[in-house]
Amino acid sequence: MNRHISIQAKLVLTYSTFFILLISILSFSFYYYNAYAFDNNAKTGLNDSAKKMSQQTDNLVQTMDYISIDLLSRPEFVSANVTLNVLDRNQTSNLTSLGESENKIKDSIMRDSINRTVFNVHVFNRKNDFFTSYDIDYSYIGLSFRNYDEKWLNDTAMKKGSRYMVPPHTVALPNKKVIQVFSLMRAIEGPTGIVGYLEIQNLTDSLTKIVAPVNDFNVLIVDEEKRVVYSNKPMNAKLVDYYDSQVKSRPNVVLKSKNPISNEVENFVGVRSQLTGWTVIVMQTRESLLAQLAFTRNMIIIIGFALILISILFVFVFSKVLTKPLKQLIGYMEEASIYNLSNKVNVERGNNEIELLFESFQMMRERLNEAINDEVKSHSLQLKASLDSLQAQINPHFLYNILNVISSKGLEDDDEEICNICSMISSMLRYSTSTDNEIVTIRDETEHLRNYLNLMKRRFEHKLQYEINIDQALESIPIPKLILQPIVENSLHHGFENCSFMKITVRGTITEDRWQLDVIDNGSGFDEEALSELRQRMEKFEKEIHSYESFKGLKIGGMGLVNTYARMSIFYDRNFVFEMKNNTEGGACISLGGTI
Repeated sequence: MNRHISIQAKLVLTYSTFFILLISILSFSFYYYNAYAFDNNAKTGLNDSAKKMSQQTDNLVQTMDYISIDLLSRPEFVSANVTLNVLDRNQTSNLTSLGESENKIKDSIMRDSINRTVFNVHVFNRKNDFFTSYDIDYSYIGLSFRNYDEKWLNDTAMKKGSRYMVPPHTVALPNKKVIQVFSLMRAIEGPTGIVGYLEIQNLTDSLTKIVAPVNDFNVLIVDEEKRVVYSNKPMNAKLVDYYDSQVKSRPNVVLKSKNPISNEVENFVGVRSQLTGWTVIVMQTRESLLAQLAFTRNMIIIIGFALILISILFVFVFSKVLTKPLKQLIGYMEEASIYNLSNKVNVERGNNEIELLFESFQMMRERLNEAINDEVKSHSLQLKASLDSLQAQINPHFLYNILNVISSKGLEDDDEEICNICSMISSMLRYSTSTDNEIVTIRDETEHLRNYLNLMKRRFEHKLQYEINIDQALESIPIPKLILQPIVENSLHHGFENCSFMKITVRGTITEDRWQLDVIDNGSGFDEEALSELRQRMEKFEKEIHSYESFKGLKIGGMGLVNTYARMSIFYDRNFVFEMKNNTEGGACISLGGTI
């Protein structure tokens, strides 16, 4: 009973573990896939936002630039600035012209179209003339070119009429309120050189309106000299230098790296404006990005736990149903013995797999029962074979004794030929019946063949001629016993039916990695039908080499060509040469070979 409970517990544990792992893998895969997709989308959004902010910033500066170009294209505006710069202010005759010039400048910059578009317009020169569009009734006491950074004025002068962007700086309003603005400046050039400066101001807050919709991003705008134009969060010089150097190396490409200063993993991209030379850098930290996936992550965890609980409950119920017939099967297995293998087992109706399992168990019992019966029969046959083997060992001894009697009789009659024949027959008999070595050398096989041919020579006399020419390098090569003599015997029995003279040539050659033995005769050769039948029998043997049927008829006493082929195939594991063909000059040739 404890074993049955263990099976059920193991099933519950196994399937529960499987479902937990599967659901966990799927949940984490889904979450990380969404994080990956979200990250890619965020990169695209980051790049699009940077381009959009850069374009909007350009539009803002473009408007300021149009105003400056419009003012400088007005002849009366430029001539008024020239007049203020060249007329002597100590001569009373010039006062009227100077006043008219001041009014022209004021009229030019106090237009509604300008005041609605930009924050302020300043026009000034190095003679302390200063005009502003902010409040016509307010006099900027103390404002002059000296209030400006001399570098700004020099850089503007070097532009020779082109725009120069001034980074954000603070200015004081009439109500003593301090605000921050950024400016576009141009030099006002007359016939003799620079006669004044034009400054178009806009509130830095106007950049904030551009950046405001992008709440999850950090935005930094720097000019060509790495001066901060705008930043929606405080940044020190190291951070500014880091971002600027990174985006300059790969502009308009979203980069992902760990910030060496803040130690945060973040995505950032920089877009440089051709109009202003400003670079808009937009950043988003990995933490900020994944915070947007918090709801998705929590839902995945909740759904995952719910699925795990449902799967455990399902596995528990399923295991109870599954283990009931398994308990029955285990009972049958425990009761199985050699005495009841033939009895059939009955199973309660369950699912198809359990029924198949019971059927397989029943088939196994039947096969086991048959195997036991076969083993009993095999054991009986083995005993019989052992007796036959003992009998076979007695017969050669009987023949040896007979040959010794014949040889002794020959000696008594002074007939050495009979003694030699008996000696050769005895050697052949000993070689062919010995079970000590199934593998011999080509030297041994050749010696056995030579004994056989000597005996045949005494039978056929002058009608038989033979030649054995074996390369000495082949003599130590191992081969199966009795492969040459059966082939020569086959030639003598079947190849010379209509021949008055028989010639047998045995030739052995060797190359670097292969050896070959050729048995050549001058007989009638193979007829096509017999050759075809032999080859078919050899092919059949190759196909059935692992079955018992393929060995039927391959008795030790039957040493035909097919038997020789079969023994070589088994010995060399099919990696050998066995060729049968007719010679062009007559007769047959059988070639044997293998690797060294």
